[in-house]
Amino acid sequence: DIDPNTTLGHLILTETNTPNKNGFYYIMTLFYGGKAIDKSRTQIAFPYIYDLAQNKREIFIRQNVNGEWNEWTQI
Repeated sequence: DIDPNTTLGHLILTETNTPNKNGFYYIMTLFYGGKAIDKSRTQIAFPYIYDLAQNKREIFIRQNVNGEWNEWTQI
C-alpha cells in the first residue's frame, strides 16, 4: 500500500491512513509551495466502492500544515 501521509503522487489508491480503516480509497493530493513531503498539502479521499444500497457517498478532506495532519473530515 502507498501511504498518503508521505506520497508524492497526485492520485493514489490505498487502504493505508484512510478515513475508514476497512476500505480502499482514491486519495488526491494537492501540494502548496512545491511537491515535497515537507510542504503543506490538502488531501481529498473518495471511496473505491460506494454503498449504493444506502445511497452513501462519503467524501473526506484533511490538511497537512507545518508537518502535522489534521483528522479526516467528511464533506
